Amino acid sequence: MIESITFDMVQLRKHFSRYCGACLEKIGLSRGMLFFIIYIGKNPGCRPTEVSEALKMDAGHIARSLKKLEQDGFIKKTRCYEDKRVYVLELTERGKKAFEISYRVFAEWDQKILKSLDQEEQVVVSRLVKKMKKAICEEEGGNTNEMCSNL
Repeated sequence: MIESITFDMVQLRKHFSRYCGACLEKIGLSRGMLFFIIYIGKNPGCRPTEVSEALKMDAGHIARSLKKLEQDGFIKKTRCYEDKRVYVLELTERGKKAFEISYRVFAEWDQKILKSLDQEEQVVVSRLVKKMKKAICEEEGGNTNEMCSNL
């Protein structure tokens, strides 16, 4: 039997989850909330429905998560100027710090897992992973889920 790429990728994900969790714990953010911070940070003024669509999570889960992020001081919800029935989301200063830290966590992890590869190998790995991601996204119907977007 040939070695499973998927098995190796799952193992890398487990290691990243532990690493990421330890880094985020220091600022009071869970891994589960990370993609909310990234999405809102990249899309200031977005609405909860947009977050729900982008992250492919139901409205109830989104509402609970946003409430927690607001209570913890990472985001603020304000009424939409055009439509007072709707809230828009923005990061607070604490949320902006978490957003910056999240990018550092990803960059540090990339350095950690790629350090044994030379520059050319790193480019090849990156290209191949993107190609695999694109293929699975197309198979699943396009760029309509969190994996397929570039949060």
